Amino acid sequence: MASRLSTRAGGFEPITALGLVTVLAAIVGLVGYTRRNVNWRCAATLTAISIASYLLISNSFLLIGVSVGERLMYWPSVPVLLLVACGAVHIYRREASPGQRLARSARVLRILGLATLLALGVRTAVRNTDWADTFTLARRDVVTHPRSAHLNRGLAFELFDVAMHMRDAKTRSIQFHQVDQLLERALKIEPAYPSALALRAQVRYLLDRQDPQAQRLAETALRIEPHNRDALRVLAQIKGGIAAVDARLGDLRRRVEGDPDDQALRLEYARALLGLGQSDDAREQFELLRQADPDDPEVLRLLGETLALVGRVDEARPMLAAALERNPEDWRAHANLSKLLADVDPATCLQHAQWAYELQPNDRQVAINLAEALVLNQQRGAALKLYAAIRRQIGLGDPYRAILDERIARIKSEME
Repeated sequence: MASRLSTRAGGFEPITALGLVTVLAAIVGLVGYTRRNVNWRCAATLTAISIASYLLISNSFLLIGVSVGERLMYWPSVPVLLLVACGAVHIYRREASPGQRLARSARVLRILGLATLLALGVRTAVRNTDWADTFTLARRDVVTHPRSAHLNRGLAFELFDVAMHMRDAKTRSIQFHQVDQLLERALKIEPAYPSALALRAQVRYLLDRQDPQAQRLAETALRIEPHNRDALRVLAQIKGGIAAVDARLGDLRRRVEGDPDDQALRLEYARALLGLGQSDDAREQFELLRQADPDDPEVLRLLGETLALVGRVDEARPMLAAALERNPEDWRAHANLSKLLADVDPATCLQHAQWAYELQPNDRQVAINLAEALVLNQQRGAALKLYAAIRRQIGLGDPYRAILDERIARIKSEME
């Protein structure tokens, strides 16, 4: 958690302008409720339906856990398109009626309107064929948007799943090489993409169990997302311990159930769950440990970290602060609290990042946290120096080097 690089980008983004225009249009549409004109009232109603529909799928009030925005945006787009159609008909009737300035062009306008509807209808029919199955959708999306890291990774995952069910070793190997190429492309577009790094680590391991890059890729994914389940399991495979890890976890669970008052055993079990990315189960165990000893700084820190991992950031911050009250020398708590304060208190975020660095100056993730905190506090020159020092410590074959190169380039562009 402490090591995740910031994805903040400097400069103007066109999508921001589009968002502002959309919000302004929605406000204008809702203002129609204050007018008596039937057209304005119709516009306001369609706007309200679209907004209400969007809120249901936006994960703002209800977490639906569904991806692929294209299918989710279908219904919210219906009232918007009806509104566009009503507006077009209204303008046509007003401007192209007999005696109006566009009356002579009325026929041409009707033909153009029908041609537009036909073209869009054909595009919809063609796009519907892409939804034949998940693989077809993923493949055609990559063809349409080859510079999307997410879509390249999505197609790679589909091909990987197919390859895992192939019996012929040679055919499976060819498929794995295709997956590797897609993931390489995705990581060139977005080097700090943990799920792509973890999947590529799995592929490299399956292609060659002696390939050192497999372990480096998995470790890089864990630097960005410390409890990424796929990366953790790949590392367990690489080290030959996945069966042993699962057996140990089962043994710990049985022992904790047999002796629920053994807090040291429960802590070991909670740590094992957290180490395998089972954050929700780990949180439950840490909560029980905290109830037994509310002042244990290690339990408070681990509970705070786990709460952050499951998205309960507002609860995680005071938990880490409480851990530091009891143990001010805990550099991990300083580093993680720094990260959680980045969006709400940049100055305090920097203080904790500096304290963590003073306590643990040789830890790469702590140094990266400090560099990000410096950027957040507009101290980009100092951040660049620190990033350059970190980069010098990384070998040429380390996948993390590309992530640092991208970050350094972005900071330099922000300084120009």
